[in-house]
Amino acid sequence: MSLSNEHWPKGLREIAQVIGEEATLILAGAIGGVSFYVPDSPKDKHWLVDLIGIDGMSKLCAVYGREYITIPQGAYLDDKKGQIKKLWQTRKYSKRQIAIQTGSTERYVRLVINGHGGPKQGSLPLG
Repeated sequence: MSLSNEHWPKGLREIAQVIGEEATLILAGAIGGVSFYVPDSPKDKHWLVDLIGIDGMSKLCAVYGREYITIPQGAYLDDKKGQIKKLWQTRKYSKRQIAIQTGSTERYVRLVINGHGGPKQGSLPLG
């Protein structure tokens, strides 16, 4: 199963053409709706490398280097994220099997399971 990006916002589709759909999903989930500066060249210890890898950052820098960009929010992508979480909670499938079933990579499945692969919801402080 693979998601079609035809229903994605134009800006998200444009980013996907540069860095690929999976890296775009990761960015939308982690920092969607927030502007950030793209340096002119990739740096090993940059936060973008932690999210999309050095290859993804290199591609992003090649096209958007020295610019501020905003990745649209990925709230409408919750279906895939939810499917990954449900499969993981059954304790019947490995991360590899979940990746194959959802058309994701193992890396994206790990990010979702560890709480880094989707839109963040704010919480109110207790007390």
